[in-house]
Amino acid sequence: LRLFHQRSEADVIILLDVSASMAPGGAMEKFDYALRVAAAMAFVAMGGLERVILQPFAEDLAKPLRTGRNRGQILEVLDFLVDLKPGGRTDLGRCADLLARRLDAPASVLIVSDLLDCGDDLSDAVVRLKTRTCDVTVLHVYSPLDADPALAGPVILQQAETGRNMLVDVTDDVRAGYRLRWREMCDALSRTAGGRGAAYVAAPSDVPFEQLVLRTLRQAGVLTG
Repeated sequence: LRLFHQRSEADVIILLDVSASMAPGGAMEKFDYALRVAAAMAFVAMGGLERVILQPFAEDLAKPLRTGRNRGQILEVLDFLVDLKPGGRTDLGRCADLLARRLDAPASVLIVSDLLDCGDDLSDAVVRLKTRTCDVTVLHVYSPLDADPALAGPVILQQAETGRNMLVDVTDDVRAGYRLRWREMCDALSRTAGGRGAAYVAAPSDVPFEQLVLRTLRQAGVLTG
């Protein structure tokens, strides 16, 4: 067992997306799932005597929470996460750059995000963090409705982060085309992360989060066997 890295003095940073797209239309399923996973990962890291930094982000970096090297602060972690509210636009590239500039030592970074509109930003974010000798794991959180919206006929879609509306006639062909584009997007995100030396973990919110945490730990090299 090793906690994200082999540098015992390095921090574990959970870069948590709190933008509006994480709770579209007020639906909190994806956001709540991301919070639970962040809490579980923080608990595991703290139990391994790692310092944890919970760093929310949207358009900018919000005020972080820093823990010590024990699980004694887990209630403080939970209180911090419960108080977070989704809102604003996503700027992963800028926020990763700001985070990298603030680092004075290598760290292990777990990016928890739905990665919507983050294709180019993801590449830049991983590269920027890698220049600071960080280990990076990308946890792609999404809901089943992100992958296959249960829509049919004429509908008005609203962009969660800008509020812009678009009228769409959802036919079978449109849904099939959307599902294809979704798979292509996920494949591209996985290739981007892997090509930049980061681990990519798909995290649909209908997967029991205990299973996800174990899978994340294994793919990040935290657990073996």
